[in-house]
Amino acid sequence: VDCIALAIRDTNTWEINDKGEPIQPNLEIQNSVCPNQCNNKGVCDKSVCICNTNYKGTDCSINILLPPIITELSNYKCGDTCDNSIYVYGKFFWNSGKILCRFNNTILEGVYFGSTQLLCNIPYIVHKGVEEYKTVLSISFDNGKLWSNTINYIWYDNICQVCEVNQTYSNCIPNNNSCTIDNKCYLNGQSNI
Repeated sequence: VDCIALAIRDTNTWEINDKGEPIQPNLEIQNSVCPNQCNNKGVCDKSVCICNTNYKGTDCSINILLPPIITELSNYKCGDTCDNSIYVYGKFFWNSGKILCRFNNTILEGVYFGSTQLLCNIPYIVHKGVEEYKTVLSISFDNGKLWSNTINYIWYDNICQVCEVNQTYSNCIPNNNSCTIDNKCYLNGQSNI
C-alpha cells in the first residue's frame, strides 16, 4: 500500500499522455489505497487518511483520548557527564506541537520524531554524593492534560557508585574503587585535602 500511495503522489511515476503531460491515476484507486484503510477511523482521500475527531497518525491508529505508552529510553541514567537529551520510544505518539517531558515535577519540551519516537530534553542537574537521585519520566502530547506511564531515570555520582539501569530495573552499588569521607566520594589514592 505504501508503494502504491507514493506512486500516486509522485507525478514522475504517472503515465504520460500524447502531449507529454502526466495522467492522474484513477481517483477510485487513489481513494482506496490508504495505509491500513485508515483503521476504519477516517476517510481515504487521494491516498491520504483524513482522520475522524480524536484520531491521529498516517493511518488514524492513534486515539488521542488514550495516553501514550513509553516502552524504552535510549539511556536510563546520567553520571558525571550526560547528554542534554534522550530518545524516548513507545506507542501512540503524535505530532501535536505541544509535547512535554516530565521528570518528577520538572517539565521540559519534547521533539516529535515519529509515531514511536521522540526526543526529551533532560533537566540540568549536578548530582554528587553517595545516594543516586531517582526520578520518573512521563510524556504528554496534549500540553499536560494526559500523561503516559512512567519510567525510571536516575542521576548518580560515578565516583561513588556503579549503576545498572533499564526500563524495569535500577540498582546502584558502591564503587569498589572509591571511598567516602564526610559524604564526599574520592577515588582510591585521591587525597581529600
